[in-house]
Amino acid sequence: FRRRALKLGREFVRQGRLDSVEQIFNLSMAEISKAQTDVDMELRPLVEAHLQPYRIVEHVQTWPLLIDSRGKILRENRRTTDSQDPNVLLADPVAPGKIRGKAKVLKSPYEKPVFSGEVLVARFTEPSWTPIFINASAVVMEVGGPLQHGAIIAREYGIPCVSGLENATSLISDGDVLEVDGSLGAVRFVDKE
Repeated sequence: FRRRALKLGREFVRQGRLDSVEQIFNLSMAEISKAQTDVDMELRPLVEAHLQPYRIVEHVQTWPLLIDSRGKILRENRRTTDSQDPNVLLADPVAPGKIRGKAKVLKSPYEKPVFSGEVLVARFTEPSWTPIFINASAVVMEVGGPLQHGAIIAREYGIPCVSGLENATSLISDGDVLEVDGSLGAVRFVDKE
């Protein structure tokens, strides 16, 4: 399907009906089918209409983790351990195990390489991130739960994973030595002790 869509996208660009090949993915199947038979059909306004909901929220940097049924944003103040150890951050345990490694903070899957043994730290992951997990010794995510893609892949690969660690990509820097405990849901800064 993707190859066929890209072929049609190239054709619509060549006809001057789209600005880029990728815009084909901003059209519905019905619109694409109709556009194939109706050469006068304007596609740019349809693309713009489909992108409008995304433009409304493109300024949002971070989404709340929890919103109640009334629309109230709930922010949990996570405590560290009982001893209030400033080097420990608590999250949700989603894949068991305990490991130490250097952090690699990524905002997108191929922004920089993750080397063997590094701890992948990300806002979230989705299927395109799967190859990154091969080298990761553990995963720390800001968003997600036990059924989130990253948690499932971490369990499949047998690596510790925690999620729900708000601002993890800001609190943790590349090279920080971390101990990730996926059984307890704890991330400890080893090099700051």
